[in-house]
Amino acid sequence: MRWLKSLCVAFFALVSVASASAAAIQASYTSLGGNAWSAAFTVTNNGDAAPISEFTVFFSEALFSNLSLGGSPSTWDSIIIQPDTGIPAAGYLDALELDSNDALGLGASQGGFVVSFDFLGQGAPGVLPFDIVDPNNNFALVSSGRTTSVFTNPGTVPEPNGLALALLAIFAAGAKRGALRFQWIRCNVLAKQTRGA
Repeated sequence: MRWLKSLCVAFFALVSVASASAAAIQASYTSLGGNAWSAAFTVTNNGDAAPISEFTVFFSEALFSNLSLGGSPSTWDSIIIQPDTGIPAAGYLDALELDSNDALGLGASQGGFVVSFDFLGQGAPGVLPFDIVDPNNNFALVSSGRTTSVFTNPGTVPEPNGLALALLAIFAAGAKRGALRFQWIRCNVLAKQTRGA
C-alpha cells in the first residue's frame, strides 16, 4: 500500500513539473567562426490557454558577451541587455508583443528572434533559461523553462584537395594493375609446375 502512495505522489509531481512551463522556446544555433555564434529563437505556446505576449531569454554573464539583436518580428518590441560580470548579472533578450490581439494563443509559434554573441565557454552553447511574463498583470511570472537546442551547421567537413584525389586514383589503379600482374605471373608459374610434374 505504501508503494502505491509513493507512486501516486511521484505521478502528481511529474505531472506538475511537466505542466509548469506554458511555453517551449527552441534555440537554433549557428557558428559564425571562432567563438562567435548566432541563435534564432522560436517561441511556442504549448501548455496554457493564456496567450503569450512577452518572454525573456537569459544569457549567463560567465558564458556570453557582446550580445547583439540580429532580428525581431515587426510586431514585437525586442531589446538586448548585456551580461555584466561586475554586478554580476545575466544578459537577456526581452521580447514584447506590441498588439495584445497578436499574442501567441495555444499552439501558436513565432520565430525570427535572432541574437548574435560571443560564447566564452568550451564547445558550443547549450540550453538557456527563459521566463514567460504577463505584461498586463504587472509583469507577473507565468512560467519558466529552458530552451531546446538545435545546431544548423555543426561544422564543415573539409573537402579533399583535387590533386590529392587524382594521385589517389592513379595509385589505386597502379596497385590494382600490380596485383593483377602478380596474380597472372603466379598462375603461369603454377601452370608450368603442374605441367612439369
